[in-house]
Amino acid sequence: MLDPRTRRRVGRNGLSEERNNIEGETKREVKDLRMEVEKLKRELEARDMDDSRDQNESKTTIAKLTVKVQELDQQVTGLKRCYTQWRLNPRA
Repeated sequence: MLDPRTRRRVGRNGLSEERNNIEGETKREVKDLRMEVEKLKRELEARDMDDSRDQNESKTTIAKLTVKVQELDQQVTGLKRCYTQWRLNPRA
């Protein structure tokens, strides 16, 4: 921005309209940049929400797979027990 002395000199030389145009452009550019920043913030928040949802889904999937692995491990243990009994007494 211009100091008061420079503004007076600009006005005397007939350049105040040009100064007003430049200041108007600057204000518009600042407004546009602020709008862009807000847009990017919203996009980042949306991406963070998506990441959070994906993490929750991953945790759920891991929990389900862990339960399934435990069930299969129990089945394997039971089958090993049955096989061992059969080996010890094949005709029973």
